[in-house]
Amino acid sequence: MLDRCNLTCVKIQSKLPVVSSTSAKVVMDGTLVMFVEYPCESRPCENSGVCGGHGTTNYTCTCIDGYFGKNCEKSVCTTLYRELNNFNLCGVSPSSGVCIGKIANGELCQCPDTHWGPLCNLPTQGENKTLTLCQRQKQLFSTTVKLINESDVTDSSISLLRTITDISRLKSVLHEMNLSYLPVRTCTSDGSFAASQCDVSIDDLATWKCYCTETGVALCKVTIGSRTSSNRSCECDCEYWQCIQ
Repeated sequence: MLDRCNLTCVKIQSKLPVVSSTSAKVVMDGTLVMFVEYPCESRPCENSGVCGGHGTTNYTCTCIDGYFGKNCEKSVCTTLYRELNNFNLCGVSPSSGVCIGKIANGELCQCPDTHWGPLCNLPTQGENKTLTLCQRQKQLFSTTVKLINESDVTDSSISLLRTITDISRLKSVLHEMNLSYLPVRTCTSDGSFAASQCDVSIDDLATWKCYCTETGVALCKVTIGSRTSSNRSCECDCEYWQCIQ
């Protein structure tokens, strides 16, 4: 139909196609088509990260182990090296290891044959050091907690590392990696994950969050070896204790 200006009125499509532009365009048959750009179409995730879109504007990048940041643009190893005054955390031993940054796999460092440990800080001495995922995570995160705990002087190699590491900057990097709480792993005798686990705050090592691994239910009393954490500060409902081993 014609309006008073002698122009053809265009119709609006009820279902909008998905194409990569935010403009509107009148096509040949007089249909007004809205072009909508979805966030993952621009491929914002770097370093092999996987994009998940939320509506037409928001997205989340799932990063592979070794990278972090909104767009997976930051390398664990590069960030640690820069923020720790160009110090190689894997170089505690005379025979330095190489940072690979696979924190979720419990492997921050790739060590030479002569050394092992989370920071290549232990001499091999001929042992077979094949560890399970739980054991690797336990070793890495326990070592990190020891490093942060400046009152812990039980490990000479960690005490030495502490003298050349800026702990406040290390904490800042951990916060940036969404590691404000470190998982203090409990493993079974065969190296599997125990039914109950705890996370400790890097800002207050007396603050723990404990939970059942299968259900995610929070705990206030968890047996860890021969010790119990019932006297620690927990963010949980104390009613739940059924997964204590």
